[in-house]
Amino acid sequence: MYVGFLHGWGATIRDKRLAIVHLGTWEAAQARLANNRREHSNGRKREYLLTGFIECACGHRMHGCHIKPKGTKTYLYYQCSAVSHRESDCRESVLPLTKVDGIVWGWIMEILCDDKRREEGLREYAGRRARDEKSSR
Repeated sequence: MYVGFLHGWGATIRDKRLAIVHLGTWEAAQARLANNRREHSNGRKREYLLTGFIECACGHRMHGCHIKPKGTKTYLYYQCSAVSHRESDCRESVLPLTKVDGIVWGWIMEILCDDKRREEGLREYAGRRARDEKSSR
């Protein structure tokens, strides 16, 4: 999506206006990231789409986690950061990753596959970007 391509749910959407960064910049960043992963592996084996972007009902950020009980499959979920750091007794601290990511991707694809909604969103985004550029000068 960063360079104007979105792949998922059996569809590919190509629209340069969706691009956030230039393709050359994107490719250079990807090469740098790959190098960093090789040289500085922190043991992370999974990427979690919404880590740091969703909040728990208690107001803390959530991050991706996994658990693999002995002899069973791996379960992926988002967990409240306050709970994982033992700072809270939050009762809504875990959300199933597949359910949450599925809802978000469904919503994104619904918007991007609807020409009218995509055009409205792009116009709104362009306006916001222009306002941000003016205010940063």
